Amino acid sequence: MTVPEVLLILLWWLTPESPRWLLAKNRSEQLKDFLRFTATINGRVLGSNTLNKLDLILDHESKTEPASSTIADLFRSPNMRKKTILISFIWFSNISSYMGLSYYSPTLHAQMYLSYLLSMAVEIPAYPAVWFLTERFGRRFPLCLFMICGGILCVVTVVLPEDAKSGILAMFVLGKFFISGSFFIICLYAGELYPTVVRGIGLGTSATIATVGVCLGPAIMHLGKNYMTLPLAIFGVFAILGTFAVLFLPETWHQKLPETLLEGEEFGKGGGLFQEFRLRSDMAKAGIGMQQQSISARMTAGELKGRDNREVLGELNVENPEEELVFDQVAHFRTFPQPQSKRPLSRLNSARGLMTAQDPQF
Repeated sequence: MTVPEVLLILLWWLTPESPRWLLAKNRSEQLKDFLRFTATINGRVLGSNTLNKLDLILDHESKTEPASSTIADLFRSPNMRKKTILISFIWFSNISSYMGLSYYSPTLHAQMYLSYLLSMAVEIPAYPAVWFLTERFGRRFPLCLFMICGGILCVVTVVLPEDAKSGILAMFVLGKFFISGSFFIICLYAGELYPTVVRGIGLGTSATIATVGVCLGPAIMHLGKNYMTLPLAIFGVFAILGTFAVLFLPETWHQKLPETLLEGEEFGKGGGLFQEFRLRSDMAKAGIGMQQQSISARMTAGELKGRDNREVLGELNVENPEEELVFDQVAHFRTFPQPQSKRPLSRLNSARGLMTAQDPQF
């Protein structure tokens, strides 16, 4: 069954490398090739002036960041260490519940194939629901909601009589729905929390630590021989404990994501339990949501055409070769706005975007 997946190795040569990773690793020529290719696909122009400015950024970044990062960088600074430990614990508690519920499903009903089918089928509606909620309410709130609901539903099965097979199965299916959704969110959320230079290392480390939970699954399921719902309660407790750990992580929704180790250390400091609600309030006050809708509507209507003579790639814009470039945080993050700060940054303080001081706002 897994032999066809060997063909996926061919995608190694077809899939382009992440430009953020190329930027973090200072692979300037590969980055420029990718930018030229992307500009061509989007019908834009990427001129020599933009590329020359990009060289200045890359030269600055190469002096401020180490050429390579290791697993030790995840634990070297206090904030990065805290986030790494929390992400690993949440992932551990989540995958323990997810895999444990998946493996334990055939024992919950006389028709084991039916119970297993239901446990798998319930994941299908979970993912669209998660996609909608994470786009509207961020990452942290839906993750907490799904984990706490899944955990409570699993724990509640303890109070049901063992002969109430249908009731236990119903609680199990609902719990699996929420746990499946949270498993999807943690994979997305963890990738956004780790800075670009250690994202692969961080995800690999947390996933490896989390596999300890998979190893514990068979031992926990063995307890069901004497008390059928006890494994469900244990998996539920894992999910509930993971929920409380999520509260100590920062929200990444509509945030300027970290790319360097220094940014990773600073990211999330000063956040609170209700950070996502403050973000929504700030965005509403700034009218960012309406601005985004206006941009999309105008682009759909074709009102923004006729600007192809401008050098554009995302927010990498150069119109006047003589004009000094600045990094405008608000303008740059039109897609992922960060309304808390509107102070322009020096062009050498960030390699993520170049904006002219006179760049027109849509």
